[in-house]
Amino acid sequence: MQAYTKKLIQRLDTLNSLRIERALSLMDKTSQQIFQLIPTLLHFNHPQLPGFCDKAAPCGIVQFQLSDVQHQLMLDLFSCDSASLNSNLVSENILALYTMGSTSSVGQSSSSDLDIWVCISPNMLLADRTLLSNKCLTITEWAKDFGVEANFFLMDESRFRSNQSEEMTGDNCGPSQHLLL
Repeated sequence: MQAYTKKLIQRLDTLNSLRIERALSLMDKTSQQIFQLIPTLLHFNHPQLPGFCDKAAPCGIVQFQLSDVQHQLMLDLFSCDSASLNSNLVSENILALYTMGSTSSVGQSSSSDLDIWVCISPNMLLADRTLLSNKCLTITEWAKDFGVEANFFLMDESRFRSNQSEEMTGDNCGPSQHLLL
């Protein structure tokens, strides 16, 4: 059974890599850079980086490791070395990031926006959720300066696992949102 599980995980990793490659191939250079930087900007919380809005803002993605591309972008764009930023990282408050909508799907086009679920613990305090939401909004505004639309949606892990969604609104597809995105 373990061999089957290992093969399944490898296939999912390969599929995920292919989806990311496809998404990146349809983006212009600026969109590619922003897409690559989003996890980095959520992982670190430093005044030199876009997304910094408060020193207490939750950050840190569980088991996140910078890719070579992300490391080089941090050096080129922000003159930041990840080793020095890691020393400021106290905890990992973000459980996972997921692209949704057209990103990495057959609906992806050169004009697609970036919609990201930021998966958090259902136990995260309201004050911390507010700070993280503000961090995400700051990243959204930064990306907008480069003509890239990046939208973030905080999602409790328990709601994500149980396919629960909000009621239907202009920005939300209600109970079907989880399935559609």
